[in-house]
This record gives sequence, structure tokens and C-alpha cells, in this order.
Amino acid sequence: MNIIAYRSRYAWKPVLGLLLAAVALSACTPTAAPPALTPVAVQFLWTHTNTFAGYYAADQNGYYTAEGLAVTFLQGGPNEIEKNKGIFYDKTVADACLRLFREKGFKLEGT
Repeated sequence: MNIIAYRSRYAWKPVLGLLLAAVALSACTPTAAPPALTPVAVQFLWTHTNTFAGYYAADQNGYYTAEGLAVTFLQGGPNEIEKNKGIFYDKTVADACLRLFREKGFKLEGT
């Protein structure tokens, strides 16, 4: 048998061995732990209604978790603007809006 024919005939065996070893080692490496979720609170201006269904559907389908967020939905209500002006809302703007609202005679239940 010719030495060149012998080498070309069995040259693939070391390559195949290295390839199998690489696959076996990659399967043995530990996977990284998932990152911790970032807590986020979403404050609605009103009570939980179907108006916010898109937010709830995204939460139920795991879209927020996939982006690394742990979302909490906070219910609003009639006193939401008054209660949180200067915290979530600009105090001057909130006062102006509330004053106009009351001057026009609008009233919300619970206020």
C-alpha cells in the first residue's frame, strides 16, 4: 500500500475525534444562572379595567419576564392625582388640572 493513500484514507479520524470531544465538552459546561429580575411598578390612573388588558396580557404571556422585569400593577382611583401630586406628577400641573376640573363642576365618585 502506498503511504500517501494510507494517510488520506485515515486522515479524517483525528479530526472526527477532536470534533466529538468538542461537542462532548460543550455539553458538559454548566449553564449560566438566569439574571435576577428587576422589580418595576406600573401605576394606573384608574382601577383595574379592560382598558389595561394589553399590560395584563403581556404579563401573562411572559414578555416582561423575558426582558428581565418583575412587574407589579398598582391600582389607581378617584384620588390618584391628588394623592400623588409632587411624587409621580408635577405639583403645579396637577394643581392646575384639579382646579379646572373642580371649576367646571366635575366630580368623581369617592372624592
